[in-house]
Amino acid sequence: MSEEVKPLSCPPPKPKRLEKTEQSHVLSADPELDRKLNDSQAAVNQHPLTTSTPLRDNAGSQLTDSLTVVNQQIVAGLARQNLPKCQPDVFSGDPTLFHPWKSAFKAMLIDTDISPIQEINYLRSFTSGTPQRLVDNYRKRQMRDPVALLRDLWEELERRFGSAAVISNTLLERLRNSATFSEHDNENLQQFADLCADIESQVTYLSGLACLNYPSPIQPVMEKLPQFIRAKWEKEIAHYSDLNGGAYPPFSRFSELVKEQAKIKNNPNLLANKEAKPRREKKTLKTDMQPTNEKKGDSGNEKREGRHGKSKHCPFHDRPGHDLTGCKTFLAKNLEERTEWIKDARLCFRCFSPTHIASRCNVPLKCTICGDRRHSALLHRERQPPPKPEPKSENEGVNPKCTTLCGPSGGVSCSKTLLVDVYSKRSPHLSKRIYTIIDEQSNSSLVTSELADHLEARGPPEKYFLSTCSGEKEEKHGRRVPGIAVRSLSGSEFLLPTLTECDTIPQDKSEIPTPDMAKSFPHLIAIAHEIPSPDKSAKIQLLIGRDAPELLKVREFRNGPRGAPWAQRLALGWTISGQMCLDFPSGPAHVLTRLSSLSTATEKNRETGDESYELVPCPNQFKVEDLILERATESIFKTTRSDNEPSLSCEDRLFLDIIETGIHKNESGNWETPLPFRDTLQTMPNNRAQAMRCLQGLLKTFTRKPKMKADYLEFMGKIIEKGHASQVPHV
Repeated sequence: MSEEVKPLSCPPPKPKRLEKTEQSHVLSADPELDRKLNDSQAAVNQHPLTTSTPLRDNAGSQLTDSLTVVNQQIVAGLARQNLPKCQPDVFSGDPTLFHPWKSAFKAMLIDTDISPIQEINYLRSFTSGTPQRLVDNYRKRQMRDPVALLRDLWEELERRFGSAAVISNTLLERLRNSATFSEHDNENLQQFADLCADIESQVTYLSGLACLNYPSPIQPVMEKLPQFIRAKWEKEIAHYSDLNGGAYPPFSRFSELVKEQAKIKNNPNLLANKEAKPRREKKTLKTDMQPTNEKKGDSGNEKREGRHGKSKHCPFHDRPGHDLTGCKTFLAKNLEERTEWIKDARLCFRCFSPTHIASRCNVPLKCTICGDRRHSALLHRERQPPPKPEPKSENEGVNPKCTTLCGPSGGVSCSKTLLVDVYSKRSPHLSKRIYTIIDEQSNSSLVTSELADHLEARGPPEKYFLSTCSGEKEEKHGRRVPGIAVRSLSGSEFLLPTLTECDTIPQDKSEIPTPDMAKSFPHLIAIAHEIPSPDKSAKIQLLIGRDAPELLKVREFRNGPRGAPWAQRLALGWTISGQMCLDFPSGPAHVLTRLSSLSTATEKNRETGDESYELVPCPNQFKVEDLILERATESIFKTTRSDNEPSLSCEDRLFLDIIETGIHKNESGNWETPLPFRDTLQTMPNNRAQAMRCLQGLLKTFTRKPKMKADYLEFMGKIIEKGHASQVPHV
């Protein structure tokens, strides 16, 4: 709108009325602005300005300011018309989006003057699914009071989709379902992190989400997450608990941890360095549905339509009426048989369709047993819980990772264990004396976490698989430790390959050979001084495998007779392997010397073999195989292979005790033992104090109950009269 103001010349003494004579009005497309402009013009016409001073200064400036404001509103209205229309999304029933959708819907109608009926019609246009059916139900009702009907509709929508309980349950269920993804699925990890951020922002306003601050609701979610997130959360729990008096960390700490891992995994610089692996082209396995007889093409087409149409068809029986998931005969088979049949029939392992394979299946499904979206309930496999470790006793060390097989003899068996010094090339001053195991069955060298921390190992943990003697691969995480050197007691130094952090190295120090063990065998006496004495402060913290071949090569060896231990000289020193105890499972043994002559220098360098001595069974063998003779009380619960055999009686044990404690050599050099005959006179323990207490209590009872006293005396009189009780003789 533009308006021209003409100057007025009036004598000062006589005020005149200022009237607007000319005006030009530009109509805008905004009716609200036109209404405001007309009102301002009408106000000017109804209230003429009177002044005794020149009107050019006051009236002109006020009118100019008013016109400027109106002009700015017109320009803003025209600018808003050029913008695209902003409308709320169609609400399909997601409770987490109800309040944002409601705010957008109200904002759309804030400047409009519409009736309740029109607002209900708008509600139907911006809803779908269950909310739209609810709106239709209210539209069918009597509209005598549209205002009350609209109010009731909003209250019902709020109750079904906007209440705090509904939103909390939806978020908790979504948190549990979205936690199932693999370690390398960065996209789902980012979506899970975004969901955690949404829940964290609403914990304060939704009281139902406060349960996530406690371990019970968060534990099922943690069990579905990848291993690296579970490991970091366990460390966070321990750290937070130590700093806060044993308290459990809140959900905000868990959300921050997940967001940090998602940020690292989805870093553009890291994703750019990963080369896309070329996908191997897979063949589409398709079942030939065409009948063998081409003349029956019509019936074949009908059968094919029945399989892929709405009618159900069982591929197992090859007839209509039910599908594979409802086939009772197929359900009666075990999982292996079902899997093998589906594989032979070339069906999809997800939806059992013959037109595609599982890697190209887009059919939405969900296992009704575990909720997994990758397989059907027909192919559900129960996860076996990890075996619980058996309790350890003082006499037996139970280590499921150890490959040592302990025989029933309980003898000492030595392994290749050496005492060495380990240090890092970066920090040679951080040297540490430890025991290392030489293991030809391991393809990688391992180091414990304690030693890795001592050597200041750096780097993030990496995943690897550890295969045990059971044939199962166990997923582990550990650091890679390069630049570690080992020094033998003789001063030889060797650089080790990159070590892998592992805390399952066997820790049985009873298998370490000693000089005394070597001196017990004639063929090992010469190297007894090469075996170091046991170091109680050193721990077994290193395992050298086949990736260090120079340390496994045998430089020299010492063999003995059959069944005797043997010695090998490696680059790090001498080791002894084999059974060190003469009490073999077949019975004790004696060392029988067969050569007792002096040897020349040439013969001295010759290897000691079976011609020098041999191990023969002991002729004076006496061995009781009853393990109950062990006096330790904890042996009662020990499982042995003789549990189902008859055990020794109390008299047999008394006999053995008399033999063990009473056998001795007499003056003539003969062995004497007392006669272990049973004594007819048994010595009873002195329990007079206990008997007197019982008697005093009985007499007090008799004073209170005379009838009981009479019955008791009558009964005991009959027992003594019949000879069923007698007086204990004096000893």
